[in-house]
Amino acid sequence: MNASLNSKVEDFTAQTQDQSEWSLLGWAFAPERCIGSARAEIDGRALAPISYGWPRADVLNDFPVQCTTPYAGFRSYLCLPPGLDAGEHQLVLVFLDKLEQELGRSTSTFKLDHRIVKKQSPHGSAEIDNEHPQAAYLNLLEKTLVGLPYAQAQDCQFRQDGRDWPELAHSMAGMARLRHLRACVETVVRENIAGDLIETGVWRGGACILMRAVLRALGDTSRKVWVADSFAGLPKPDAERYPADAGDTLHAFKELAVSLEQVRDNFRRYDLLDEQVMFLKGLFADTLPTAPIKQLSVLRLDGDMYESTMDAIAALHPKLSTGGFCIVDDYGAVPACRMAVNDYRRAHGIESPLSMIDWTGAWWRKE
Repeated sequence: MNASLNSKVEDFTAQTQDQSEWSLLGWAFAPERCIGSARAEIDGRALAPISYGWPRADVLNDFPVQCTTPYAGFRSYLCLPPGLDAGEHQLVLVFLDKLEQELGRSTSTFKLDHRIVKKQSPHGSAEIDNEHPQAAYLNLLEKTLVGLPYAQAQDCQFRQDGRDWPELAHSMAGMARLRHLRACVETVVRENIAGDLIETGVWRGGACILMRAVLRALGDTSRKVWVADSFAGLPKPDAERYPADAGDTLHAFKELAVSLEQVRDNFRRYDLLDEQVMFLKGLFADTLPTAPIKQLSVLRLDGDMYESTMDAIAALHPKLSTGGFCIVDDYGAVPACRMAVNDYRRAHGIESPLSMIDWTGAWWRKE
């Protein structure tokens, strides 16, 4: 163990009323070796790795100047296991180098007011029809898109919740948001809500692949799935026009720059690349206002930044049919995105109730 490793949990607070989810904020500094990963233990019971945002520079911006290595900061969310009793518990963070050798540990305590019980998480008003003959196919596809079949045991909760940037999976949305998206597509088909489907900000294309798969499973040949992205990563922030984006560094992460050719190939791998899949390449401000989209029934926004979110919602929400779904992937996780959505809803008098899917995804149905 490297005795010179220094670490500190700056904040560890409950995020939900039943205390089943907690936010974790802190830093660690290993001057001799870089920190490659970290994991959490509650009373000696291993939880998921602390990998949400690791090593994102926008996370590092929150931390003290003594964090001088690229892997110094961590900000994550912990889902406490069901059955944890009321009272005091011990949280241990274990820091590892790239060879999975332990560098050091950080220990703190926290108190639960009552016993944690397993929650039932509703995914919105759209119900999943598990009696449909294609349900098994879609169930397996959802798990495959988030990488569950080949995830290591300690990664499974992160795959479920969509709290990290998976190395192999085609979606980082997590099971709850994909299941909700599937329910929305099934609902607009079942209720004959007019319009195509679109995602703005697609990464490796996983959510769009799921939308196309649902249409195929239900035999809908009339709708298109629009796949809109720069296919070159996020733009640099224009802080003068959009102050909420000041300091955003997501543009620096090559992991978020997935080419059009790669996304197209991902569709092909699932046998879902056909004439119902349409690609829009470029910045949203350049492509969406003039895109040949007449009407939408599902609008999924995943632009992270204020600028990207506002450009997309301003161009596309007016085309969303009554009864259609507007879904925002980053509403809970990215304050700038949440500000853009709230600003647009307020400016246009949108009073449709906004509901949360999970810890970050939000949605409403156009009235």
